[in-house]
Amino acid sequence: MPLVHEKLYIFMYEAVHVIEFAPEGAPRARNADETDLMVLHALQIAPRASWAEIGAAIGVAPTTVARRWLQLAERGEAWITAYVASPYSRLSLVHIDVEAGIAEQAVRTLGRLSALVTIDEVSGTRPLLATLVAPSTERMATALRRIRGVPGVLSCDAVLSTSVLAHGSRWRLDALDPEQVAVMQRVAGVSRSAPMPHIDDFDRELVRTLRVDGRASATELAQRLSVSVNTVRRRIGRLLDSGWLTMRCDLSAAVSGHEVVAYLWFRVPPEELVAAGEAIAALPERRTVATLAGRHNLLVIAWLHRPEDLPGLEVRISEACPSAVVDDRSVALRKIKHVGRVLGPDGRVVEVVPIDEFA
Repeated sequence: MPLVHEKLYIFMYEAVHVIEFAPEGAPRARNADETDLMVLHALQIAPRASWAEIGAAIGVAPTTVARRWLQLAERGEAWITAYVASPYSRLSLVHIDVEAGIAEQAVRTLGRLSALVTIDEVSGTRPLLATLVAPSTERMATALRRIRGVPGVLSCDAVLSTSVLAHGSRWRLDALDPEQVAVMQRVAGVSRSAPMPHIDDFDRELVRTLRVDGRASATELAQRLSVSVNTVRRRIGRLLDSGWLTMRCDLSAAVSGHEVVAYLWFRVPPEELVAAGEAIAALPERRTVATLAGRHNLLVIAWLHRPEDLPGLEVRISEACPSAVVDDRSVALRKIKHVGRVLGPDGRVVEVVPIDEFA
């Protein structure tokens, strides 16, 4: 049964941005070519780089870079967003069981909850696995109560992450050569400064705007927020340098060529936990590596090209850290939501539900 039929509607749970499905016969998701992948890799490194900067780094005209990005974004195959980063937010993994008869209705409603960053339909006994972010454990408990109150949700169990050793925002395509990567890293130019104990109302409104369109220009943002362009640039730089803000470019699996999202749950001796996690974080397939406060104390999320790649990954993990024992595993059968975007059956964005840690 499809997620929706013609249009996605606003539910009472959250304010969201509605995007209609492309009409019948419209261009569908397809594998990106080399230029697309180079543009996306550059944007993964420096999400707000100018088209001229990206073009100079990859040897393509700025107009071509802009056109390629616009095509990818309009097809819902790639997007740039922002969110408040760790250690200023709390992350947990949430297993959700839903009633079979109204499962799709429950999924649609869950997708509109702004605290749920991602939702996957997975193999195993519990059909849905989600990631939840909140500014505190108290707000996390509130979000979990809201999930449990969604009609059709039978159970909801959360496992708190105690640290994130590798972030999905740092996963990269392999489209640029080392020299091009170095150029884009210089363009990104983030230099860590002292953490800020808090941010003000203006910063929060700026983050909310960037969640919807991470490439909104400084001029556009200044007009929306009634401040100068220099103020916008200075505040974004401060938020990034202090670690408050994460900007990221994400793409659909159809574009990246990664068919499989694998969740591997480990039990590791506590004294070896961080070392094991850091060793696994060095592997190219991994997207997220997090320590957990639960029956399993380490989670690895990996993007793979095919299901057949999973055993090989487990062998490489075993070689890198023999003490890490896989105790459970699941595979995403369908990506329902990814970093604040609800996805259609073909993996393209159909609705924007910005992450809102301040809600």
